[in-house]
Amino acid sequence: MNRPASIKEYRNRDLKLGIKSSLPHVKSTIALAILLWEADGRKAELSYSVEEQSKIGIDRSLFERFYDYCEPVMETNQIEKEIALRKVNDNQLFKSQLESLIVAFELVWRIAEVSYIDSNKPNSAERTGGKRFAKKLIFTSNMDIIHCLIESDKADYLQVLLKWIGLNISAKDTFEQSLLALLTALSEPAIFKMDNAGQELLFNQESIYSTALESGESVDIDGDKEAKGTLRILKSMLSDGMNPYLSYSRNTVQIQDANRERLDSYQKRVDTFLKLSQTKNSIASSSLGQNTLDNTSDSNAGDRSAEEQKEAFKRWMHSVRKDNGDPYSEFTIYSYLNQMENAYKTFLPYKSYTSIFQIQDVDSLKEYMNYLYNENGFEKFNQTAGNKACSCGLEKYKTFLVSTHQINYYSGFQYFKAHNRIVFGAPGTGKSYSLNNDATELLKNGGECERVTFHPDYSYASFVGTYKPVSCKDDEGKDSISYRFVPGPFLRVLVKALKRGCSNPTPCLLLIEEINRANVAAVFGDVFQLLDRDEHGVSEYPIQTSEDVKKYLNEELGELSGDFSTLRIPDNMFIWATMNSADQGVFPMDTAFKRRWEFQYIGINENDSDLNEKYVTFGSSEYRKRVEWNSLRKAINDYLAEQKINEDKQLGPYFISRSIVVPESGDIDEEQFAAVFKNKVIMYLFEDAAKQRQAKLFEGCEGRTLRYSEICNEFEKKGIYIFNTSITSQVKEVSQDSPQSAIGDN
Repeated sequence: MNRPASIKEYRNRDLKLGIKSSLPHVKSTIALAILLWEADGRKAELSYSVEEQSKIGIDRSLFERFYDYCEPVMETNQIEKEIALRKVNDNQLFKSQLESLIVAFELVWRIAEVSYIDSNKPNSAERTGGKRFAKKLIFTSNMDIIHCLIESDKADYLQVLLKWIGLNISAKDTFEQSLLALLTALSEPAIFKMDNAGQELLFNQESIYSTALESGESVDIDGDKEAKGTLRILKSMLSDGMNPYLSYSRNTVQIQDANRERLDSYQKRVDTFLKLSQTKNSIASSSLGQNTLDNTSDSNAGDRSAEEQKEAFKRWMHSVRKDNGDPYSEFTIYSYLNQMENAYKTFLPYKSYTSIFQIQDVDSLKEYMNYLYNENGFEKFNQTAGNKACSCGLEKYKTFLVSTHQINYYSGFQYFKAHNRIVFGAPGTGKSYSLNNDATELLKNGGECERVTFHPDYSYASFVGTYKPVSCKDDEGKDSISYRFVPGPFLRVLVKALKRGCSNPTPCLLLIEEINRANVAAVFGDVFQLLDRDEHGVSEYPIQTSEDVKKYLNEELGELSGDFSTLRIPDNMFIWATMNSADQGVFPMDTAFKRRWEFQYIGINENDSDLNEKYVTFGSSEYRKRVEWNSLRKAINDYLAEQKINEDKQLGPYFISRSIVVPESGDIDEEQFAAVFKNKVIMYLFEDAAKQRQAKLFEGCEGRTLRYSEICNEFEKKGIYIFNTSITSQVKEVSQDSPQSAIGDN
């Protein structure tokens, strides 16, 4: 007998409440998606765009079907085909990032999944660079609901949709309001997040309705921090007038006076709908098992405030999984915490505590739970608290406390600079100096730092660790050789970070000099995956540890429980690096590696104020001139720029060491400076930066020699006049008798 398949268990949707992508003109975006679906025959899937250099546009055959579908209305309103084509391609379906479209289409109106046609691309592929990739829509049954409305009076609803996408078409208000009411109903399950005096507040549109109806006042939906995720979409849809019951101005929402009575009835229907939407398959296995992910813990219980403990528990809930491998949704976590706190206020508190989260040891929590579960009225309270959200939350909180002293990737340490960071720029711009200053600031309240310099022969074994022969004494006291696992700087810093993350967390920093002088793909190996960090700075995707590494970690972190079968980078570990793309023999970095880092460029003239009025004397006899080093450097750079030589090949302020050009004594040691200038500056220009333009650069040399040794001899005599006149004419000079009087131009 042919019977239905068993009910499917769907994965929880990531609410993407922390994503920063925005989507302006949401009304026109939704309208075009509806029109394209209708025009294409209402199929399950629609590849609607094609790539055109760095942009995307509508597939021409799809546009023809779209225009044919709308042709009666187009002709009546005298809309030319090319005008329609421009309006379509100007739509946010083609201009916005994928992640913005996902938030609107999947999480607010739930009318379609959005993805790249190339399934190998990550969702974040459009975050930087401004490039757009071809996309497709995979529609939901909500589109069928919209279709039923459109079919009831097709011509009038087409006028509404075409008006929404920006064409000069008038539409009847009654039909426009009906479509807005339907889209609003479809968006009611959407969840939004805002910051409320430092606390995370999750809400939906019903929350706005009930608050506005009860208070009779406007409702602020801006919060105390930058809007993110679906909240940005909410602001866009309200700005577009897409909720027929509400008006919106300057981040506040008010009930439209004419709709107050209608909204009162509508709010009750929405409330009932949301209540019935919270269904659960009671036959399915429990989603509250005791499993954890990577044995992670954020519980340094006993010394946190209630709010700190609550935030730690919330972060831990984000790290664990259900028995089926699904993460807990934002809404579920919010329900657990909210109902736990409501119960604590409704029934007798524990001891003299004012918050459930002041209970920070397992025995005390068990004692409180035993009382609460047997208290008169709790069973009814728990049944009505959203699928037993209170007892479910308490059981998870108990598991959280049990996990105390396990590996703690979520220490709670926060810092305003990126965890993975590369500082790059021309030679001598002070990259290492800048990172040293930043490291001092990062570690001012404690912490550790280790520095390593990459080179072409640097390997994974050197960076992470490997077995090596080590000298030792045998049982008889004689010199011998044994083999043991020797960690590299990455593992050493990671172990220090895990140790320092257990209580009063402090940061640990790995500084990598010249990161691109090694083959980073080979050096990082599987550690590369750990560079993808979540919003707290912890690796999103763990890696499996080898038996050698596992044994080493057990030896080094014996005080922490866990089998170390998987590994992550904790939130208090920072990896900062320097890079000079102008160096010869550097290895290229692939895009996948680079997108996991935050790049900071130091410009050719940044941080050069210390060099102002630092003079040095060059040349002899009639060529003897006292010039400002910074002025000479800039003149050389200007000439290199005129010759189309990239900025990263030019001279930074401290191409010559800071200790020489900004000495503590105040005056530059001219003999030392001249030697370094010959051996470093002239050599660099001759062999590297201006290798193909030597004759023109050193035009002032006698006979325009192309021998380095002869240029150096000429420098002893002529000083700056070994260079061409376009350089020497720009150098700032001072009189030998009066060093402070400027003769040349700056």
